[in-house]
Amino acid sequence: MGNDHYDVIVVGGGFGGMCAAARLADKDYKTLLVERLAFLGGRTSSIDNDGYQISTGAIAIPGGGIIEETYKDVGAEFNVRTFKPEMVFRIEGKDYDEWSVGKGLFNSMYEYAADKEGALKVIDAIGRAVTWQFPFGTTSLKDWLSQHTDDERIYYAFQPFCIALLGTNIHELPVSEFFAWMAQGKENRGVYLNYAHEGNAAFLEPLEKVIVEKGGKILKETEISKIIVDKFVVKGVVIETDDGEKEISANAVISNVGPKKTVEITGEVNFDKAYLDEVGKISPTPLVVIANIISDEPFFEHDGLVWPIGNPPLVCLITPTNSCPELAPPGKHILQSYSGIMEPRSEIDVKSEIDLNLETLYELIPDAKVKGRVLSVGCWHKEWPLFHSVWYDIPPKTSVVNLYNVGDGVKIPGLIGVSLCAETARIAVEDIINSFDPGE
Repeated sequence: MGNDHYDVIVVGGGFGGMCAAARLADKDYKTLLVERLAFLGGRTSSIDNDGYQISTGAIAIPGGGIIEETYKDVGAEFNVRTFKPEMVFRIEGKDYDEWSVGKGLFNSMYEYAADKEGALKVIDAIGRAVTWQFPFGTTSLKDWLSQHTDDERIYYAFQPFCIALLGTNIHELPVSEFFAWMAQGKENRGVYLNYAHEGNAAFLEPLEKVIVEKGGKILKETEISKIIVDKFVVKGVVIETDDGEKEISANAVISNVGPKKTVEITGEVNFDKAYLDEVGKISPTPLVVIANIISDEPFFEHDGLVWPIGNPPLVCLITPTNSCPELAPPGKHILQSYSGIMEPRSEIDVKSEIDLNLETLYELIPDAKVKGRVLSVGCWHKEWPLFHSVWYDIPPKTSVVNLYNVGDGVKIPGLIGVSLCAETARIAVEDIINSFDPGE
């Protein structure tokens, strides 16, 4: 493998790892990116299934924010297509597409509510919180809402957003995190949504090109068995090869495999107890099911995200081929149906959740059963979750010197998904740049 020392080793080639590696290579840091799978991008990639480009996770790519900034900073082509309207709200068979996400949430909640007075109280309480003081602490969003109403229909109006955008249920989500997300939305008013119209894998190719062309090295289908630490300072990694284990040294290591996995492959003995206590609080996000239904004609005319209010467990429906026909064979369409766990469960029957997704979808759109065909069904949970972390504010820096976490396992209040991955990568790389020069 040549010189077995690198300025930085990136563990995991998910979107956060790719953004970090591209930024480092662009600044002339000798960078090694190691990925255990045969493809890069993790849950931000896509696979070709019989000519259909099916996402491995990420749905839409925000533009006008940290992701587009990352591509611009490293000289990578930001190849996406904007769709309109971004959000459509379906309430009891009627579609509303004139609402923004904030207004849409409140208006759809009021429209769907049985307790109109309670809905107005909720809207008023949110207004007071936004203009005066955000709620803080660990009180759940559901408990906070219950101060003003016991209308289950109001709770279900919030539920799709909580699962699809924040990765958890309203009875689990701290109300403080909900308001942090609202604050980020207000701050990022210039952000708009796009599809990677040739598939997420094609969207990632410019980042991979930057890494390689600027001197970085990428190892795919390679497992890292250990992150090496000496006296609480990171020293490198151990990789699995056909000839056995191989040690590679580095000045810094960036992990994109989630804080829990990072601790596991590094060894708890190397971390501060306070850090371990916080990482130990991380709990899995609920099971999310996606069904890909293919057809000759689209079942929605809308390009954007359709929120079916009051149709649990469905949380979101999308027909990306309306604006991006490249995602399917000529004349074909994809309907993506997302659903999530709505109530606390001690045991989850994955098959039952998949069946419920399809059953509810067919009730909402009968033509999907008659004129569509299930191409594939996937689940996000366990080792392939919707998000690695939801609301625990774990910073990119670990308690081990020069060891960082990036990705959606690290938390910045209000940020989610691919934007969170890109921002944590920016923070970690910026700290490395301020710590040592390339080649030191």
